[in-house]
Formats: sequence, structure tokens, C-alpha cells
Amino acid sequence: MYLRKQAETLKSDVHLVEIDLLRDGEYTLAAPLSRLREQVRQPWHYLISISRADEPEHFLLYPRTVRERLPIIPIPLAIGEGVVALDLQAILNQCYEDGAYAEVGGLSRATSTAVCPTRAKPRLTGILLAMRYRWRALTLSGLLVLLPPGCAQTATNAPKYDADLIFGYDKNLPLSPQESLIEETALYQVYKVTYRSARDQRVPALLILPKNRGEERLPCVILMHGLGSDKRMFQMLWGPLTQAGYALFAIDAQYHGERKPNDDLPLFGMYPYRARDALIQTVIDLRRGLDYLQTRKEIDPDRIGYIGASMGGIIGAIFAGVDERVKAPVLLVAGGNWKILIEKSTLSVWRDVARDNPKQIEEAVRVMDVVDPVHWVRRIAPRPVLFVNGDADDIVPVDSNKALHAAASEPKKIVWYKGGHVPPPTEWFTVTSEVLQWLQTHLKGKQSTSTWRDWLLRWEGWRELAARIEALLPAMAAFFRELTATLSGYLVPKLQ
Repeated sequence: MYLRKQAETLKSDVHLVEIDLLRDGEYTLAAPLSRLREQVRQPWHYLISISRADEPEHFLLYPRTVRERLPIIPIPLAIGEGVVALDLQAILNQCYEDGAYAEVGGLSRATSTAVCPTRAKPRLTGILLAMRYRWRALTLSGLLVLLPPGCAQTATNAPKYDADLIFGYDKNLPLSPQESLIEETALYQVYKVTYRSARDQRVPALLILPKNRGEERLPCVILMHGLGSDKRMFQMLWGPLTQAGYALFAIDAQYHGERKPNDDLPLFGMYPYRARDALIQTVIDLRRGLDYLQTRKEIDPDRIGYIGASMGGIIGAIFAGVDERVKAPVLLVAGGNWKILIEKSTLSVWRDVARDNPKQIEEAVRVMDVVDPVHWVRRIAPRPVLFVNGDADDIVPVDSNKALHAAASEPKKIVWYKGGHVPPPTEWFTVTSEVLQWLQTHLKGKQSTSTWRDWLLRWEGWRELAARIEALLPAMAAFFRELTATLSGYLVPKLQ
């Protein structure tokens, strides 16, 4: 009966979501086993598969082990109407609670809960759940769901903070941009841009466009620097990325670059209100940057990505969480949970304050909570997010990395390299290839194909990618050396 219903669904205009929580027995999901082995390399016990009616040959797969939290998955609405997020772990938790499974057969209640957003009305969507217990059908606003007994609702939590009250701004405030061409090479043109943001700030920025770009609108990547650096931090990557067909955009964060005050007070440490306000201002400045990019005829407004490193990654988790115009952000060596960051980071300003002023640390954690990325990163879903972190990072500590990862909803990808805050040379290829492939997939739509007949065509795509990576490696090496030099000023206490 199940396979018959599955076949009927695949031939219809109904999307198919299959959730297999069985650890043994015959494999029955619609995704072919050959494709499963190709796309899923890690061990798994449970598997979720999503197939859209308008892309029946493509399967979005979520493997999980018994020790991992079930994901929040994107449920497709009617064709052309986007997706809504469904929190499977929250549903399962409620199943155990309402169905009293903890009292049957020695089962213990699942303990993890999470937000289950329901911001849009789902319709014309079918879900088949392959589960161990009896079937139960529910219809919610046209959403057909087959659930085991006792599953009547999901656990929901209201967001802790109102994004619009904190990061909102007057949309009709004139940008009043000023632009001038300041640099030109064989590969790209650099425009100096300033524009109006909130609180009467004028934001200095750089727009980098490929030299030979043609008439087609370009995907654009926003590049956000780390603590102590400026909008030119990623300059080593401008050539390779523009050559790969991307426009680039970078701003100076508040109190950085051209916005750096004469007294040069540390951003993080003794003045938590100042740090909080600087992060809020920078997020708003980035949102105004999106407004500006949407005015440029060269830029495709539906293909704007983001790469942020260190502080830029922390800011990016907030920025992408509050502004849906950012597609598929890349967060490099970023973390969350300010208590962990303040108490465990080796940055001297934090370490010294933590030792000498424990009560001040408590106050700083309270003040900074509103800009803790763990509260905002979950809002990125159902857009995908890539995390790249070092397994021995002591600047943005590993515990803070994991806190940010755990707070993010699916779809997400987590890449660990062996090393500290700056990847060692042995890991440059890993980081470079992951980031470039992510951009190719989510901004250019060059995804791994799902059919065998496209294998040879895809091979040509991988050859192209390998060539891009090879060209990018020297620039990445220079970028990481620059990042190391920038951080050294914060790791070594300043001489008075």
C-alpha cells in the first residue's frame, strides 16, 4: 500500500516528503539507493527525503544518527509559493508526550525542543511518514499529514526579540549614494560607494564588478571583515571571485576602517553597550547595502550571498537571520553565546576583564544578549547556511561554534577543519573548495545533478570547479596570512 501511494504521489502535482525513522527493514524511500550512496557519505539511522512535484528527479536528503537532533525541514508549498519550516524533533517530542510512549515498552521521552515557524499557509502538499506506529491522517489548511497516534500539535516558542524593533529602519529613507571608480585591473573594476544609513550614518563601501561581465545580471557576494580589519580584508579574493563571475560588495563595520575613531577604544571588553550598538548599527548598514545593491542594474537581487569571517561571521548570522534577501550565507570561524565568547576567548581584552571584573562580565552578557547570534541564526531557515570552523579554535572557542551550529535550523552544513581560528596551510584546499562549491550551488544553481544521464556533464562541471579552486588557492593563502596578522594585534596586549 505504501509503495503504491508513493508511486501515485510521484506522478502527481503533489510534493512528497518521506520521514523514515526505522533503523532496519527494507529500504522503501523514493530516492534511489544509488543516488543515496552518492549524496550521503556519513553513517545514518534515520533519513528524511523531500521531492518537489516540479523537480521529481531531485531529492533533498537529511540523514541523522540516533544521537543527533531531528532537523527542521523546508516543506514546499504550492509550486511557486516557497516553503515553510517543519520542526520534526518538536513533533516527535509532542508525540511522546501526548501518546504517553514513555510508559510503553521502556521508551523515554525525547528532550530536545525548538521553534517551529508557521509563517505561511501550506497547501497542495502531501507528506508520507514511514514510522513504527499506526497511521493517523490530519488535514491542516490543505496539508495532508500522516502521523502516529498522539501527534496533534508541535511545540512552538515565540522569538525572544522583535527583529524589526531592533534592526528595523525607515525603508523610504533616501540612500543618497555617491559613487566613483577608484581602481581598475584586467579582471575587475572597484567603485568607492557611500550611502545613508540609520542614525545619520554614511557607510563607506566598495563595489567590485567583473571587467568583462556582459549584459546578464550577476550574482553578488557581500564580504564582511573580522575584528580590527576593514572592507579590504578579502581583497586577495577579488580577482579569483570576479573571474568566476561574481560581483562583490564590502563595507566597513562600525568603528572600523574609515569609521575608526581617533581614540580607538576596544570594541569588545569594557563597554558592552557600545559593542551592542555597534553590532546593531552594522547589521542595519548591511541591510541598507542590500537596498543599494537592488538599485544596481548589474546585480541580480535574487542571488545575493554573504561570506563573513570571525566577527563578520557573527554579524552575518544576525544579518541573514533578519533579512531574507541574503541567500545561502557562509559563516567562517563564527560562534555564538556571548557568555562562552567572553569567558573562554583568548582575546586579551575579554580575558583580562573576565579575570578582574566578574560582575561586569555578568552585566556584559545581559547587555549583549540581544545581539547574540544564537537568537537570530535559526531565522535563516529555510535558506541554507554553511558553517566552517576549526576544531582547535581558542579565539572564537569551539564551544561557541557548537552553540551557534545547534541554534541554526536545517538546511545547514557544518565543516570542521583541523586547526585554530586561522586554517593551517594543509586545510586551505578544504576550506576553499567548500566555500566555492557552496557559492556555485546556491548562487549559480550549479547543483550536483540527480540523474545518471547527467553524470558526464557534471564531470565537466567538476573539472571547471577544480580549475577555479586551483586558481583561488594562492589568494586564499594570502587572505589567511592577512587574517593572522590582523588578529595578532588583539592577541598581544598593547604596550602603554
